[in-house]
Amino acid sequence: MEIKRIAAVLAGLVMSFTMAFAQNSGTLKVLLKDATTDEAIGFATVSVTKTGNTKRLAEAVAKELGVEALPISEPVAEPVDILFLGNSYYAFTIDPEVKAFVASLSSEKVGKIVNFGSAAMLNSTYKKVKAEADKVGIPMD
Repeated sequence: MEIKRIAAVLAGLVMSFTMAFAQNSGTLKVLLKDATTDEAIGFATVSVTKTGNTKRLAEAVAKELGVEALPISEPVAEPVDILFLGNSYYAFTIDPEVKAFVASLSSEKVGKIVNFGSAAMLNSTYKKVKAEADKVGIPMD
């Protein structure tokens, strides 16, 4: 599956929200709004990568959402409704940076985490990242 298609699928995870379009500097940008409050939804995309594959996915997701893809070493500066977190298995577990990053988050700053990764050989990192998110009270999709 190509990167753009994967990004579109990941961005589609938030399709329970209504879409509005706005013209911005000559490019059409998708703005997602909460269907119950009609307020714009804030997004962030963060990833850790060893090979560059997860970074490419994160960049594609960020582009679809109109935000910058950040490395996991950068903290989430502004409150966001949905944080897309890209990671993979390293030595049969999630990267220690992922654990530390999720531990640094709070439910006041992040509404929900959407986990994604690029590991082809092992199961998803979902369960391990969810366990870390549960510790700080942030739900995951």
